[in-house]
Amino acid sequence: MIRCFINNAAKPKLKLKVKVQLQLQPINTFHRPSSSAQDNDNHLYSSLVNNLTSCTTLRYAHLSHLQAITSGFSQDIFLCNTIINTYINNGGLQQAQQIFENMPFRNSVSWSSIITGHVRYGLSYEAIGLFRRMIREGFEPTKFTFGITLRACEDSLNIQMGRQVHGLIAGSPWFHDIVVCNVLMGMYAGCNQIDLSRKVFDEMLLRNLISWNTMISIYSRSSDYGSLIELFSEMKKFGMEPNQYTFTSLIAGCPSHSKQIMTHVLKSGYMGNVYVGSAMVNTYAKGGMLYEAKKLFEEMEERNVVSVNGLMVGYVQCDHGREAIKLYCVMRAAENRMNLDSILILISACACIDGGMKQGKEVHCHVIRMGWDYDISTWNGLINMYAKHGAIDRAMRVFDLMEEKDAVSWNAMISGLDQNGCHEQALKTIYLMQKMGANPSNITVVSTLSSCASLGSIEQGEQIHCNVIKLGLEEDVSVSNSLLTMYARSGNLEGSQKVFATMTEHDQVSWNAMIGAYADAGHAKEALQLFCSMMQSGCGLLNRITVLNLLTALSLSNLELKSQVHALVIKCGLEGDNAIENALLSSYSKSGAMEDSEHLFTEMSIRDEVSWNSMIVGYVQNGHVDKAMEVLQTMIQKGIRMDHFTYASTLSACALIAALEQGMQIHASCIRASLGFDVVVESSVLDMYAKCGRIDYASKAFNLMITSLEIHSIWGGT
Repeated sequence: MIRCFINNAAKPKLKLKVKVQLQLQPINTFHRPSSSAQDNDNHLYSSLVNNLTSCTTLRYAHLSHLQAITSGFSQDIFLCNTIINTYINNGGLQQAQQIFENMPFRNSVSWSSIITGHVRYGLSYEAIGLFRRMIREGFEPTKFTFGITLRACEDSLNIQMGRQVHGLIAGSPWFHDIVVCNVLMGMYAGCNQIDLSRKVFDEMLLRNLISWNTMISIYSRSSDYGSLIELFSEMKKFGMEPNQYTFTSLIAGCPSHSKQIMTHVLKSGYMGNVYVGSAMVNTYAKGGMLYEAKKLFEEMEERNVVSVNGLMVGYVQCDHGREAIKLYCVMRAAENRMNLDSILILISACACIDGGMKQGKEVHCHVIRMGWDYDISTWNGLINMYAKHGAIDRAMRVFDLMEEKDAVSWNAMISGLDQNGCHEQALKTIYLMQKMGANPSNITVVSTLSSCASLGSIEQGEQIHCNVIKLGLEEDVSVSNSLLTMYARSGNLEGSQKVFATMTEHDQVSWNAMIGAYADAGHAKEALQLFCSMMQSGCGLLNRITVLNLLTALSLSNLELKSQVHALVIKCGLEGDNAIENALLSSYSKSGAMEDSEHLFTEMSIRDEVSWNSMIVGYVQNGHVDKAMEVLQTMIQKGIRMDHFTYASTLSACALIAALEQGMQIHASCIRASLGFDVVVESSVLDMYAKCGRIDYASKAFNLMITSLEIHSIWGGT
């Protein structure tokens, strides 16, 4: 009996009948026990198996293992396989590996178990290595071995090994097995080989509902709407009825066909299914159809965390952060189970609403109480939330407390520092990031270049440019655009030109940035030529930035060019844009075309302080002081707020015509508006008094200004 067991166990190809017969007999049985003793052994053996399969902690797994050793069953293959699975299920992969290595004899189940353990613990490369070893030692994989190895190939994106496993499957009895083929489709899809997934699907002799759902899910995840609809129609022709998983993939993959899919859902009777309903809510919400999403959500008899999260995401995307927070509170009060995704959405909601930092702090405390602070995504969300509310010190404290940081953590911190004006600290942080061995991403580089541009630090910008080339990020359009802008804002027009010339692709931002660079450098001709090239390239129609840059470039050009730009603005439907119309007002005024300015001003649907100031400045610059004073009186009558530019412009007008009385009235209004000690206003006040012949008043105003500045410096330093 011993000889038979040993000889057969060493061979991988065992007949099932022999396997079962031998596995029930322990290897240390040197004689046939009596019937009573055999009954006791069988009872003990069954008890051991039950204990092992019911273990829920690593400690109990270890105790059951010791019991197997002391009972004399430690070398039984079936029991060893059970011990391996028990350790794996309770976090003891290392112990499972030791048992596996010390087994005198193994079968295919042993190999499948240990490979499965490594895949479950994210050790895909080690799992593939074990599979190779299994093949070398002459064992035949089962369909479960093939399935878990394909999963390892998918997780590690090892398409080459996946193809090799596919080749082994082709020469095995499992070539047309439905389960194996389904896993093959998933492996190829996970490695971004959708065509190979479809080839496996088409070559299957038999398909079940899982096969159809797998392929539909693949098309859904890859956003191949056409193939998805076509496959669904084909599925119906083959008489295969869709289930909730089919509809979930359809809804997620075809948001634009949600109404048609809803019809199919109603006909199939799955409208009441919580998974299908949640998918519909999620699709409606992400598509901005908040009314439909909320209506469907309220009509659902059963809701789960997916439906709640879906509606919350919709609220946040549509800038209804308070509604998202309210929904979370309502669902949690109703004892609905929320998950980590809910918290991340909640943090995003707090980040996007005015005054949301108070709720954000409460969420932060809630995260700690619930024990969700282990997740790195939560920390990243908190950094972003605090940074968006200007609490950069809090964001840095959260960042510094993180034991582990990923690329998102660094990006959030560097971006937050840049947005809050802490440009030097942003540059220090990226150097620290590289020192820690983390490579900057395109998002990191964009934020850092923005800081360089704000500081006008051309040297540091050039260093980052070198790193961009080393990291292979120069092909990224957003990075190239940021480099272009950095050089332009640092006064290095030649650097901007070189970046623009070497770009393989230009988007609207690229063209706008380069036109803006020429405009800021006073190169009107080059800006206009580049604008014409942009229009010829078919990059797109004008947008606000294009027009503003173009008008800046043409500020000193002739009136005809400005009129042509105005015509383009009207043609492109941008005439209602307040910033563009203000820029046109200023541009016409600089060309002396005050009639055009007046006509545009009267046609404007919205006039802000800049609009009124532009008209006053235009009249003053063109010698129409009386009209400038009329505009000021109209502003006063209509109760329009006047800022320091308004007062400075009208004081300049008074200086031109030596209107002392009006100038004094305006000066008094400045003081009442708490602008009496504004440097720009005070300079205009001094000029007005001096040109009106009242040097004594000018001297008095000057002394008051000096005194106020001294007081401000004293209080500002405390």
